[in-house]
Amino acid sequence: MNTRITYDNYSYNHTNTTSTTTPSSSSLTSVAGSTSPPSSSSSTASASPMNHSQSNKPQQPGQNQETHRYTSVTAALVWPIIVRPLLCKIQKHSQYAAVTLLKAFGKAEHREPGFLLELITTILASRNINVDMTEALLRIQANIPEFEEQRCRRAEEPFQELNRKTLALKKILSRIPDVLYDRQVFLETIRKIANAIKKLLDCVNEIFTCGFITRYQDKRAVENRKREFIKDSKIFSQTLKEYFRCGDERAVLQSAAQLIYATNAIQKTIKNCCDLPQQSSNQSSAVSSQQQQQQQQQQQQQQQQQQQQQQQQSKQSRRD
Repeated sequence: MNTRITYDNYSYNHTNTTSTTTPSSSSLTSVAGSTSPPSSSSSTASASPMNHSQSNKPQQPGQNQETHRYTSVTAALVWPIIVRPLLCKIQKHSQYAAVTLLKAFGKAEHREPGFLLELITTILASRNINVDMTEALLRIQANIPEFEEQRCRRAEEPFQELNRKTLALKKILSRIPDVLYDRQVFLETIRKIANAIKKLLDCVNEIFTCGFITRYQDKRAVENRKREFIKDSKIFSQTLKEYFRCGDERAVLQSAAQLIYATNAIQKTIKNCCDLPQQSSNQSSAVSSQQQQQQQQQQQQQQQQQQQQQQQQSKQSRRD
């Protein structure tokens, strides 16, 4: 049986919550056991994987592992931007290899958040390849598709518009490494980013005002994500001002990566709060299928009755 692999459990975690998102039936836990990267409750966890002022601080011995799952946004983005697309490509050639790697990588990243970043940097160092991982992640983001487990499944226009706007914002942010040194193009890109941020927030507000989010804990979760997204947007804007004064390009790349992370977080939280349960969809499909079968049986019975009536009428006419 060809099992579809999904990777919807990477972390949005930077609080002291210990709850985890319930995975879908086709997610990591159903394919390879409970081996997913750090995950968090959509109703309580913070979207920021790191504190901007403490992004390089190592984790202290004995520190609560559920409090600081990742020490940098770079480590948090390795799973969705590098590993997830890579496993998807491997799956096209070998389902078994993809599931095996999924299980191994998921378990390692869950037990030691940041393992995948360390693994990649070690491999690159062994080949004497020196790259800025944050810049590399932004460049890769420009070329990966939007995977189904990140998108909202709801067919209503506000949710589909949310999918389009989050993808558009991430695509624009991923251009920053290419336009950073061309002032005119960079300024135009900044204007596009500001416009994309506004449109994304408009989508989130529309989902609120249309009444799609009804439960208090869901409203609170989305409000928290929205607040963090706005905060990261303001930090990004401030970082740009500092860049034009001091030329700190690395801070711009870090802030852009953080904004991509926050964009993923707000989209995924709305998806978790608003998507119809897969089980309910399956049950609806099953009910619809049963109804179709019943209708077909009724039609067949009616046809048989008509044929019998015609045969009886034919026999009667012959007798007459």
